[in-house]
Amino acid sequence: MSVPSPPSNLRLTVELSTQIRLDWNNNETSILFSGFKIERRTDSGGSFEEIGTVSSDTTYFTDDTVSGDHTYTYRVRSYNVIGNSAYSNEVTTNTTVITSPNSLTVTPVSSSQIELNWTYHDSESYRTVIERKKGTDGNWAIVTSSPLATGVRKYVDSGLSANTLYFYRVRAVSPSNSYVYSKPYPDNDTGEGCYTMLGAVTLYGSVLPSNTIYLYWSSGSGGSEYVIERKVADGNFAVVATVSSGTTSWYDTNLVPNVLYTYRIKYKGYDNESVYSNELAIANIYLEAPSNLTASVNANSEIELTWTDNSLDETGFEIWRYEYISGSSTNYSFYAAVGQNVRSFTDKNVQPGIQYSYMVRAYDAERNIYSSYSNSASAGVGIINPPDRLDYTVVSQTQVTLTWRDNSTNEYGFKIERKIGTDGLWTEIATLPANTTSYSNVGLVPYVQYFYRVKAYNYSQGSSSYSNEIEVSTGIPHEPEDLVVEAVSSRQINLTWTDNSTNEQGFRIERRRSGEANFRFVATVAAGVTNYKDTGLNPGTVYYYRVAAYNKSGMNYSSTASTATKRMVTFTDLDGVSWARDAIEDLASREIVTGKSENHFKPNDKITRAEFTCLMVRAFNLEMTPVGSFADVKVGKWYYKDLMTAKSLGIISGDEKDRFYPDNPITREDMAIIIARTLKAVDKPLTSYSNSVLEKFLDKNMISPYALSSIASLYGEGIMIGKTSSSIAPKDNATRAEAAVLIHKVIDR
Repeated sequence: MSVPSPPSNLRLTVELSTQIRLDWNNNETSILFSGFKIERRTDSGGSFEEIGTVSSDTTYFTDDTVSGDHTYTYRVRSYNVIGNSAYSNEVTTNTTVITSPNSLTVTPVSSSQIELNWTYHDSESYRTVIERKKGTDGNWAIVTSSPLATGVRKYVDSGLSANTLYFYRVRAVSPSNSYVYSKPYPDNDTGEGCYTMLGAVTLYGSVLPSNTIYLYWSSGSGGSEYVIERKVADGNFAVVATVSSGTTSWYDTNLVPNVLYTYRIKYKGYDNESVYSNELAIANIYLEAPSNLTASVNANSEIELTWTDNSLDETGFEIWRYEYISGSSTNYSFYAAVGQNVRSFTDKNVQPGIQYSYMVRAYDAERNIYSSYSNSASAGVGIINPPDRLDYTVVSQTQVTLTWRDNSTNEYGFKIERKIGTDGLWTEIATLPANTTSYSNVGLVPYVQYFYRVKAYNYSQGSSSYSNEIEVSTGIPHEPEDLVVEAVSSRQINLTWTDNSTNEQGFRIERRRSGEANFRFVATVAAGVTNYKDTGLNPGTVYYYRVAAYNKSGMNYSSTASTATKRMVTFTDLDGVSWARDAIEDLASREIVTGKSENHFKPNDKITRAEFTCLMVRAFNLEMTPVGSFADVKVGKWYYKDLMTAKSLGIISGDEKDRFYPDNPITREDMAIIIARTLKAVDKPLTSYSNSVLEKFLDKNMISPYALSSIASLYGEGIMIGKTSSSIAPKDNATRAEAAVLIHKVIDR
């Protein structure tokens, strides 16, 4: 045992002209030390005297025995039963209070960056230090290694974790001493907080036949949906689709030939979102994919590729390669590129005994167009040329026939391997003689998922090589039934159906407009999903739908159902509330909200308690025979029926005088209560969130106790947001625009 390590980074805050606070860093890791001794020297001619001690788990001390006529110097050391450590750095100050910054805003920039902006009073200019803590339970720590220069009012904090809550405070630094600070702004333990954004996704795509562009993207984390936006030529981006978090691809159909489309995508959670992905520009000009790709080993132990060029105006071809490792999943990556009209490539960077697989696609660099990929082809130096083009046909519910291409001349034979389910183990089910190119597997169980691969082998060379893997399922899924389509607004139709099969890989949604002869592909959803929201439609238009359950064996369609989107309803006074326009217009087309006149919505007018309650009853189609009353709600009032319905369902209640005050403006916290109770009444309760999610709001304590849990849940789910970054404004009267946005968020929740 020895004396403890000395503390470091001693720093002072002149909190009052009669009070100085000291903070320092504890560098002793052992728990066997007693604490810290604080010493002070008064004026330059004095000597240090001990003025206090604190325990080992405390790293601050407040000296309230100072006065404005002196200069003070402090130092700190740790101690234990053996003795004292060396001293910390010394810090000297007088009792002049340094003025704190007077504002701070924090804004997420990306998944790893938050931007801070702060101000001082007009006549003041100081250096600045930034303090940060992670989450509500974190500890405050200084971000920068040294104070920021005088005049700096902006800082971007980098290297942060995605979708994580951070809090910040700023302090002014003494012009003469880098260890003497002002009080923090904000002067509390909460600071100003915000979440970093969700991690961005990477967007890819290609042009398909029939004026279709196929988009796919990397999977995000922490969100609930992807929002896809598109612009035409030099136009503005607009939302064209919203898909669930489990979806990583989308088809954009019915496009105009020879037009340039640009896409971007972002990932959204309940209270957060990512930055936009890369912008992907794709001209709707179809490049035919290359075909007949072959791979073989030449006399120089290199792998030669050849293919058929099916496109007319490509810039060149990309070669993608995959190095086969037993037990791994296929993971092709870009490997090389060749020029226009080239139909071959020699891979000189290969290792003996390793099987390589290849695919090729055409591209047009000027217009950023890519074809689909060719077939795959495999080869390896010193191994048997692997079979390829493994495929199957369904003979019956219990039998499939596998076929493949034999690319080797020296195989002893082929081994057929099969596994049941994605997590099954590969099992050898047959050994076949050389030159065989087909095999029938009988005794299968319908609606069971099988995987197959074929291996060529040569015992004398001690080598083997695998074909591609394929998935097989006998038994076409049963067709979906009870397809129902409902127009909920001018741009959205909801579909529901009954899933009658257990072996579908998913469902394919198809649509045609009135007057069109053919159905067009809209989207696919995963197995087990029985609903879809089709958005971005034209107002007042009849659409026909059908849904197919599909797997590798085929698909079965539902019957056709049709409906017309509702008419577009808009108002002339929404320019000042662009953030609420979509919600207002959508609710108006659903006949949930109406204007104050034919063309005016009056978005900034206050909304009354009766009006908001009636909107919630209307939004969720709540119907009950009205019974009873409040002291101030009598039969004959326009809102009587809806208020009594809400009262019967436990959504609203009166005060001790049995009054509801229907004509008073409703506050934001009372809207939260009514929303939470309505969702509970329709069996869609809010997720419970800890009240700690509201810690960033300085006015959290103004929330009435009866509304606290409702506001926490609405904020946690991203339905209600703050009026500012630090204010939830629970007592503020709500506007018609605010109410519309809240209702729009909850009806399709």
